Amino acid sequence: MAGKNWLTIAPEATFGTVPTIGWTDIPVVDLGQASPIVTVQQADVMRRGQVAPTMDGQRVDTRGGTQTIKPYLATRGMLPLFAAAINEPTITPSGGMNIHRFDLDDQSPEATLAVQLGREFADGTQDLDTFAGGRPSVLRLAQGQSATSSGVSADGIPTLEVDMNYRVFSPSTTERTSVAVDSVNYSGGDCTISVGPTLSSLSTECLNSFSLEMPTGFDFERRCISDAIDKPGRVGLIQPTVSLEWSYKNRTYYDAWINGTAMALRAEWALTVDGDAFSVRLDIPALMFTGDAPVESNESVTTQSLPGSVYGTYDNLGDPVPVLSLYVTTDEEYDLGS
Repeated sequence: MAGKNWLTIAPEATFGTVPTIGWTDIPVVDLGQASPIVTVQQADVMRRGQVAPTMDGQRVDTRGGTQTIKPYLATRGMLPLFAAAINEPTITPSGGMNIHRFDLDDQSPEATLAVQLGREFADGTQDLDTFAGGRPSVLRLAQGQSATSSGVSADGIPTLEVDMNYRVFSPSTTERTSVAVDSVNYSGGDCTISVGPTLSSLSTECLNSFSLEMPTGFDFERRCISDAIDKPGRVGLIQPTVSLEWSYKNRTYYDAWINGTAMALRAEWALTVDGDAFSVRLDIPALMFTGDAPVESNESVTTQSLPGSVYGTYDNLGDPVPVLSLYVTTDEEYDLGS
């Protein structure tokens, strides 16, 4: 049908193997430019009488694919995305809801995803392609200001983007069963940002915008000579970045930028889904501000745009603290065994 705005995803029990159960429809901003990686292999030689490239000896190979998944943050079915990008969560039941805590640490996530994409033909029917063996390369989380004028607008709705790299692309004419859910509820969605010296000593700030970009650190260049792509693991340092913008109020963060003082940050979205409290909370224990000094203006209040780099830190006992932690409170429960 016209205006298709959802993808169907499922966690994989085995990397690169299309699951038969667990499919869930999630709405997205757009279909994410999903495309297979198609390579054409042709020896670069001339043959007698050749006046154009020859088809002899040519081989066409499909080696996985790429895509960007772009849902709104207040979307059911998001837990597998966070598990694949950060790590599988610890789950704590609380008042009929489940608190999922995703920690970015030195453990490499095992979770991988399969995604189905229906492209529409001119007559309104759809084909159905499947991408499997999906691992995220980058996760982005952003919140801007709401619209300042009347009318319908998506401004101010928190969004998520996950860049995916897939092992297998499978064109298919057989539609798999998916579970239609009450996927979204956009009520609420405003972000509360708190900054301070530690996560236990925070002050709420009024921001113009907030964004997080987190590379996942997977080594997608580690491939086999054969068609199979090895399951990527994390390599090297993961360097998330944060961008904050607000009206300049005092010297606290200016001085932190000058002195190289690490600050803690908490971003929290409290939403309502069918009367239940659905929330997402991001905790960053060590954020170092970078960038330029605040911009002075003779026409308006000074604005301060402070990008920041996320660093690791240690607790009082010398044990490493997760670089960032994401808490998702929902009536859903992520299946640790899937």
